[in-house]
Amino acid sequence: MNTKLFLLAVIAIFGYSCSSEIDILDDTDTTRAVVIPGSDILQPIHIGERLENPYSVKNMLKAYANLKDQPIFSGLNESDIKATHYYVRFKPANENELKTLKQDPALVLYEYPLDYDIHEGGESYHDPAIPDSLPTYQYASIPAVLWARKRNTLQIEYTVLENLYIPDEKYIDDILQNINQMGESYDLWEMFEGISLYSISSIYGAFKAMINIYLEVKDLYQDDVSKFEFISKQIENLKQKSKEIKEYCEKEFYDNNRDTYVRNVKDRRIDMSIIGSIVPFEMFPAKDLKVEKTIEEINKTLRTYTGGYIRFEGDEYIGGKNPWPIVTLWISWYYLEIGDKEKALECFEFVANSASSHGFLGEQVNNETMEPCWVIGLTWSHAMFLITLKKLMEK
Repeated sequence: MNTKLFLLAVIAIFGYSCSSEIDILDDTDTTRAVVIPGSDILQPIHIGERLENPYSVKNMLKAYANLKDQPIFSGLNESDIKATHYYVRFKPANENELKTLKQDPALVLYEYPLDYDIHEGGESYHDPAIPDSLPTYQYASIPAVLWARKRNTLQIEYTVLENLYIPDEKYIDDILQNINQMGESYDLWEMFEGISLYSISSIYGAFKAMINIYLEVKDLYQDDVSKFEFISKQIENLKQKSKEIKEYCEKEFYDNNRDTYVRNVKDRRIDMSIIGSIVPFEMFPAKDLKVEKTIEEINKTLRTYTGGYIRFEGDEYIGGKNPWPIVTLWISWYYLEIGDKEKALECFEFVANSASSHGFLGEQVNNETMEPCWVIGLTWSHAMFLITLKKLMEK
């Protein structure tokens, strides 16, 4: 998750939702509560005024407009703030349609609107605009990737009430709890679709960044007890979630037969993207025994006779035999983390020596000629070169 976007969400929640610049939405119907017929024992939910939604893209854009000149938001563009979720209201026409909605395990439904103040809690709510004989509205916040698939197949009337940006934990919960309803994502190379160590490590890294942001802003709210407690709870929640992610990865991605981490839970191949769990996402310590065994396996499996590295076992892209600068620099970064500057320089110099006469790095290095090949002047390769060079200069 983009940490700058996340910080905008934090500011939107803690600042702009209470600002006079954002008015409470007009709504004359401020007390909606009806007991559903046949359920007289249940206490009705009483709701009040409609509130501004701090997670709306609209309010995120307002926050951005006010804060874009601050250094923390340098490099963040207005176009980066886009919907991650949709706030949807369903209108089931009968009990069968309501049953269809409730049987969908990917939907978390509420019978009361989520953007209203709750005056008094209860067990049931029926919108007064809907006759008592018909099912009431059902509300849900749905991830954009899921909604893209569902909206064309649902035969139930709906209204998208708001585009949302929500710092999301649902995807990782779907994996950790083995729910399998959120859909799969592509790996780093955009070739394998499934659950990959690199993808989950990136979420771990995002949660770590979120914790650091909360710690950075926490003291600003010492005089506001509710916000201070909210931040404290979020920090503890993210720490617990990070712990669960790491435990899951140690269990699911470590192959005890090979004594190595593998890239995913399906083909279980050795892949240079495994290093992402060490640098930059810092889920596993660089000097961990399992990490060291994994690096040994990477050197046996992916290092070519010229000293560069291919991407993964069985790579068939453009023959799959040529080293890639980006992954050779990646392991150079790892060696710097463990203090082995000699090996780090060996990998770094391999890439530097492969540059063209104009100083361009390729997507790959031809093992026969040691010249850049395929795409030449690839931004990805140059970016990793600069990262590694900076790390080298710091050592």
